[in-house]
Amino acid sequence: MILKEEKEQKLSHNSKHLLLHNILSLACLYRDHEFYLPMFCDLEEDYILIILFSYQGNDLSRALLLFSNTEIINEKVRKL
Repeated sequence: MILKEEKEQKLSHNSKHLLLHNILSLACLYRDHEFYLPMFCDLEEDYILIILFSYQGNDLSRALLLFSNTEIINEKVRKL
């Protein structure tokens, strides 16, 4: 049973490492470039279509983003 637990721990570690590596690679590719995040919005929530590198992602993904336009959107949304 120890081998099974050890294998699961290694797979979990490798998965997290690969995720962080991919996020950092994307950040290096997009450095000094503006890009847009495609979104899907409905009446209740909004969803980012790119999950790996977005403001709804993990801590590393959010920390690496810098928004170029910092406008405050102040519109009243009509409730249906």
